[in-house]
Amino acid sequence: IQAQLSFLNNHYSFFEFSDNEWYSFLVANMDVQPRDYEVTISIERQSSHLDISQIVTVESANYITQEFDMLGDLAELVDPELESDEFSKIDAIIEDTSFEILWDAMGFDLPLDSQVASGFGTYRLLNQSISTRHTGWDQQASMGTAIKAVATGKVVFAGELDIRGNYVMVDHGYGVYSGYAHLSQIHVIPGQTITKGQIVGMSGNTGRSGGAHLHWEMLINGEWIDSRAFMKMWLPS
Repeated sequence: IQAQLSFLNNHYSFFEFSDNEWYSFLVANMDVQPRDYEVTISIERQSSHLDISQIVTVESANYITQEFDMLGDLAELVDPELESDEFSKIDAIIEDTSFEILWDAMGFDLPLDSQVASGFGTYRLLNQSISTRHTGWDQQASMGTAIKAVATGKVVFAGELDIRGNYVMVDHGYGVYSGYAHLSQIHVIPGQTITKGQIVGMSGNTGRSGGAHLHWEMLINGEWIDSRAFMKMWLPS
């Protein structure tokens, strides 16, 4: 059996969890306008072909706008080209997707038990001139707080980026990735298999950051998602 899901000119593969059970992630990125959209599933089985269409509704997330002043050395990091280059680096990191489930029956959980400082998807105006979007969640964390992996997976990046500072990215399988930014210390290496709750590093203030905290984010099929909402989903394991 071969199956593919189509949504907004994007095509997503299905993965087989067990006999006759197939799953795919449908992702509406933060820029998709709230309204009804058509989703199509195409199935090829031996000599037969079947298309199934359904309407899904994307609802408004009511994203807010925040303004930040980046002063001193941080002002040099308020650069759209720098941010674009960093996104390109992340795209390259996730190019080789693991087409197997790397998460386990323990599922996903928050990397830190603390107050939220800033939410996913917010519009950000930096130095009253540069507009950007917040790709994850910020949580309060004093310098050197232990940061836990949200689920079992494989480390695909552990190093320094301009905006995210010391950064760790973990592949959880089937296009699902988690990232942990602004770390003061990194405790894992690329290629390492880690378990849910394992310490990936310590919180810090590296990169484009105005104070010690944790910025963590998740991607599915190359799109930034609301990771806290993802935690509430049922997932095969």
